[in-house]
Amino acid sequence: MGKKNRKSTSDKVRRDKKSTEKKINPFEIRINRQKHNILGRKSKHDKGFPGISRSKANKKRKETLLKEYLNRKKSNLFVDKRLGENDPSMSVEDKMMQRFAFEKQKSHEKSAAYNLNEEEDLTHYGQSIADIEKFDDKEDSDHDDDGKLNAEYVESEHFGGLLTKKKPEVQGNKPKTREEIFDEIIAKSKKEKYDRKQEKEEVTDMRDKLDDDWKAVSQLLAKAKRKQKNTEVMKSDDYDIAVRSLLYDMKAKATDRLKTPEELAKVEKERLEKLEEDRQRRMKGIVEEDEQRKRASHISADSLSDGYDLSSSKKSAAMISYKDGKLVDPSSRGQGITSYESEDDEDMEEEENDEDATEDNEADEDEEDETDDDMEDLEEEDESEDEETKAKKVEEILQKRKELAKKRKEVIEKAKKELPFTFKAPDSYDEFEQMVEGHTTPDIDTIIQRIRATNHPSLGEGNKQKLEQLFGHLLVHFCEVACEEQLDFILIDILTTHLYELAQMSPGNAGRCVHSLIQNRQEQFKTTTESKGRVPYPPSDVLFCFKLISVIFPTSDFKHPVVTPTLLFMGHILSRCSVRDCHDVVVGLFMCNLFLQYVSLSKRFIPEVINYLHGILFLAKKKDPTKICRNVVPPFKPVGKFTDLLLIDKKASGKKSLEPFRLSDVLSCDQPDALETDTFKVSAVALCLELIQSFAVLYEHLESYREIFQTIKESCCSQDIPWGLYPIEIKELRDQVINQLSKQDGQLRRPLTSVEKTIPMLKMFEPKIDERYDPTRKYNDSDNKEMNEKKKLMNKHKKEMKSAIREVRKDAQFLSRQKLKEQMERDAERKQKVKEIYHMLSSQEGEFNEMQRKKNK
Repeated sequence: MGKKNRKSTSDKVRRDKKSTEKKINPFEIRINRQKHNILGRKSKHDKGFPGISRSKANKKRKETLLKEYLNRKKSNLFVDKRLGENDPSMSVEDKMMQRFAFEKQKSHEKSAAYNLNEEEDLTHYGQSIADIEKFDDKEDSDHDDDGKLNAEYVESEHFGGLLTKKKPEVQGNKPKTREEIFDEIIAKSKKEKYDRKQEKEEVTDMRDKLDDDWKAVSQLLAKAKRKQKNTEVMKSDDYDIAVRSLLYDMKAKATDRLKTPEELAKVEKERLEKLEEDRQRRMKGIVEEDEQRKRASHISADSLSDGYDLSSSKKSAAMISYKDGKLVDPSSRGQGITSYESEDDEDMEEEENDEDATEDNEADEDEEDETDDDMEDLEEEDESEDEETKAKKVEEILQKRKELAKKRKEVIEKAKKELPFTFKAPDSYDEFEQMVEGHTTPDIDTIIQRIRATNHPSLGEGNKQKLEQLFGHLLVHFCEVACEEQLDFILIDILTTHLYELAQMSPGNAGRCVHSLIQNRQEQFKTTTESKGRVPYPPSDVLFCFKLISVIFPTSDFKHPVVTPTLLFMGHILSRCSVRDCHDVVVGLFMCNLFLQYVSLSKRFIPEVINYLHGILFLAKKKDPTKICRNVVPPFKPVGKFTDLLLIDKKASGKKSLEPFRLSDVLSCDQPDALETDTFKVSAVALCLELIQSFAVLYEHLESYREIFQTIKESCCSQDIPWGLYPIEIKELRDQVINQLSKQDGQLRRPLTSVEKTIPMLKMFEPKIDERYDPTRKYNDSDNKEMNEKKKLMNKHKKEMKSAIREVRKDAQFLSRQKLKEQMERDAERKQKVKEIYHMLSSQEGEFNEMQRKKNK
């Protein structure tokens, strides 16, 4: 007994210890590892808290992780899911009650969702439905007009009249039978239905009468309302008028979607084709009257006529008439007919002399058909008419015919003068030149537009190549127009517009065409220079091509396959061509203006322009024959007969004025000496100063700004140019240029120096001493407690994360070892089975061989 008591007390102590032991979180346990294993020394790291030995960890993994791994594919485990099974605080009765309630709730939700409770008694107006007898449906007379049952009938008869405790009605000494009661009910319902019908008819008649009376009175009321409205409008204020006007504002309406360029091109082509068909009909002499007559003569399929004409031919048949019972000779008809025939012959002779006789003959045939129709109409009229009335009618018909013939001729002539609405894309420039030859400038624009519209790339496969060829033809035509003596600037603008649009459609082809053109012009420029011995300025078509390139292609690119060679060509011209007359001055200033347009965005520096503008100012100076000007750079010469080309004469000082010259007048002038006037010289110097000012503003960002314009500034400030003889506008412009060039005088050019580099400080080997350092505290920043707490949490999170990763890796290694172990066991088992099979086969083979030997013996 003592031993048993001791065991029971020891068990209680163990239970109390287990209950008092605090459960340890595995992530809070710190595992201390031994760095080096020493023989003969016991390890203290595998004993108790805080460290857990490796064997204990593996044992714990075998109890938890290994079981989960082995049971991962098993589904036949018994899991106790009873309510309250693991709750020691609940009694057995409470557990049974909770389970019973849960089971009832599940069965009620599923099976009893649509079942009626038998205990409940359904009633109608306080009476049980089971107690009410089922009667046959009555006629429709028991219903009201709106389809509902009569409330009085339902309350009295259906549920309370027949089977209630009321006493049956007594007729005399006998009570009423069931059939009599039903007959009375039917008769009563029919009577009520008839009364309702009569009442409805009376109401309808009264309504119609009121409508008729209202129609008679409404007109008088409308007039009274109009008068009242007029008086109100007169009395209304501005606010009322504004509010009423808002009622008549246009509301936004849905519109059709915008068409794509391909759809617009297709619609335009169909429109032009339709107009061309109309023009072709008018050229044949078909007018609106003919079309109307053809429409009127159309016979529908439902017509009773079979279309067989019993009358004779219209052209060959003559009118047959009788007079006094005798046949009248067709040849002795009225003179109107003969005159008609003679006039017809004369018209035929005139039409034979025309260029398009075939078309007019067709028109005459139509006219003859009409006259024959008119003559047949005369035959069908009453024969009792007089000869005079017939003759008048014949004259009227002939007059109509003449007017129609005249109208047709006018229509044909007008249609011939019109331009065709559809054009075929020209295959060569000669074909294009034939199309536009003899036409005015607006007609040429129309022709090009129609060629592009009928050959849009979206309308056919080869149309894009046709339009690319058209670009080349237009470019050649542009050069020819630019070479004419009288320049047509309107046509040049039109061609520029079409070239720009075609270049946007196919930029690669446009670049190749223009590049080849510039290359050919440059080669011609070189051959002309070599043949003549001097360098003349190029013709006007080259200048206009330079302008065209600035419109079509982007000039702000760093390098462009068309613009860059053009800039080099223009600079070559400006630096090599000598200035011998006023024509050269104008061409040079025009090219300087083109350079300004080319480099206005890229701000590329062009030294040829600065040199040329300085040379223009040099031509306006007074020269000392004993001195040689050393600041002049070719193509200008310091000495020669062309050095005083823009010098103003003192005698003509009172006749000068500032007038801009036109390029067309200069290019079309046959005698360059005629331009050498003081007016021209003043205009040239004014344009030169404007260009200097524009380029000075453009090149403000350059560091060598002062050196670039130094010579130009000296020329503007020198007294060699007779500024006193120029107008006041020129003097003011010169002062503006000097002020612009003097902006950066104070900013002298700095010498070139290398970039200053900061010298790094030498590394210091002195220790960094913290006076508040405390080795006992890991976080000793007393100034900021929040930061210390944050650092603690971050460090703790870091440690926990490392330990968790370590545990996960160990778990993975444990599972991989377990998998390897299972695989090795399976392989060993397989090898053992293979050995057993080989052993069995070998034994069978030995037995078989032994049996064969015995048989052979």
